[in-house]
Amino acid sequence: MNDRSSTTDGHPEEARSTSRLPGTAASNDADIPNPTELQYHLFVERVRDYAIFLMDPNGIISHWGEGATRMKEFTPEEVVGKHLGMLYPPGGAEDGKPEDHIRIAKETGEYVGEGMRLAGRRGLFPARVTLTALRRDGRLIGFSKVTQDMTEQRRVEARLQEALRAAESANAEKSRFLATMSHEIRTPINAVLGYADLLHLGISGTLNEAQRGYVERIRASGSHLLTLIEDVLDFARVEAGRMDVHAEQHPAADAVEAALGLIRPQAAAAGLEVEVACGADVTYWADERRVRQVLVNLLGNAIKFTPAGGRIRVTCGRARPAPDAVLPERGEDAWTFIRVEDSGIGIAAEQMGTVFEPFVQVDSALTRVHQGSGLGLAISRRLARLMGGDLTVRSREGQGSAFSLWLHADAPAPDVRADETGRVPGASLTRVGHHLSVNAPPIVRAYTERLRVDPVTPAARTRTRSELEDHMGTLLTDLAQTLVLVEEDGPDAPETAHDGSDVQRLLAERHGRQRRRLGWSEEGLRRDYEIIREEVETVLLAAHEVATEDALREALPIIQRLLGRAANISLEAYRTAGGDGP
Repeated sequence: MNDRSSTTDGHPEEARSTSRLPGTAASNDADIPNPTELQYHLFVERVRDYAIFLMDPNGIISHWGEGATRMKEFTPEEVVGKHLGMLYPPGGAEDGKPEDHIRIAKETGEYVGEGMRLAGRRGLFPARVTLTALRRDGRLIGFSKVTQDMTEQRRVEARLQEALRAAESANAEKSRFLATMSHEIRTPINAVLGYADLLHLGISGTLNEAQRGYVERIRASGSHLLTLIEDVLDFARVEAGRMDVHAEQHPAADAVEAALGLIRPQAAAAGLEVEVACGADVTYWADERRVRQVLVNLLGNAIKFTPAGGRIRVTCGRARPAPDAVLPERGEDAWTFIRVEDSGIGIAAEQMGTVFEPFVQVDSALTRVHQGSGLGLAISRRLARLMGGDLTVRSREGQGSAFSLWLHADAPAPDVRADETGRVPGASLTRVGHHLSVNAPPIVRAYTERLRVDPVTPAARTRTRSELEDHMGTLLTDLAQTLVLVEEDGPDAPETAHDGSDVQRLLAERHGRQRRRLGWSEEGLRRDYEIIREEVETVLLAAHEVATEDALREALPIIQRLLGRAANISLEAYRTAGGDGP
């Protein structure tokens, strides 16, 4: 026998014994593997993109394929005869230990998972693995292991995540830019409208007919421009996740009538017939103000794109949502729709996919006759989804359109009340501000009662309630408005929103002078503000039904800072007042 008789394809005789499936016993025909085993061996040997190897029932590696050598950087001589655990990090991987994976494959037939595995030179690498139990006649004869290197996929995922973060950052920057520019433009527009109103009222003298006509055009153009700016601000707030909704049960007919009350004069002027079919028993669970805003947008579009002599029809009811509505699964009658149909110009088929995109209009020509920002439908759909519903459309060019607003018919389960950003509708600084404003009277009553009995404010015992209150209710209401402003405008809110308004300064100065005149000491004035702060905190900390803990944690420092600022202003006024009254 020559040297070639002791090898197979150049492999030592010891390695040749591993060419059979694990657990295959030798027999008179042991040198002739059956066709199935031979095909399996060739498959393991030739696959190069995956690491494939075989083990005996104890997890001892019995055959090491070419793909395994390439990926894991170990030669057959280094691994054959060793336990699977040598390919795991010390102590096991994120997805478990090798013994656990062998047990799972033995009990269930297969283990599939992802975790770090060990390679020769490069060390640990991310891998997806499939460990399969091999059986013959019901008896376990070993395992096969297939490993996919996930390194490149992880790099791609990391790049995608980075691109997503960059896109989100750019979108946030865009929203901030829109909000900032809108604020900058809105201020002079309001001034222009104010001066136009003064001219119209004849404050500087009577206008002739021509002048009055010019002023009317200024007012109309300014009002239109202000509407566009408000659209941009609304869109920026929704995009930035700073638009909150206060969901409650309301009759659909009320929202429809409120919206129609605003647009009926326009419909009449355009020569359009408006029909309504909303039963009194149809209700929805959403924010009434936002629902009205959506309906005004839809009705305004219907008027805008329906020629004179046309018809607008508004219907309400309960039904299974349209197939294209993005809504959670609920019962067939769990959804209320408010539908606005018109007999107008309709929407071309190629535009249907973009009609809810921002700055898109059916009439997009530079010389279009239909004015608008192209944001109304984009804002309306985002508001609908913010309330847990959706806005869908059905239209044919030349035959009119039907927009359907879908809303919860009743209060949904708590786990579906969060909006798409994870925030609970109404759980915001705005809700905290509204709660503070509503509770200002009882807060002030508790404050005056404590002043009368507090040992640091003895002068309070002989004073009237109005003297003790001293516009403190007005101060609290202004503080509440500050919370609403900070919520709506976020980083773009004016500095006065964060540092206190001129009204707050004026009230604080008056309070300091008045307390000096009534006989308060400086210590008493400080105690005065401590008491009002404690009463405000007591009310807000009990407001879990109207706001989340996160919103309360955000609101309290703002209130505390503004009250602290008011106290300092009062003390300064107290010290400079001498014996004079306010």
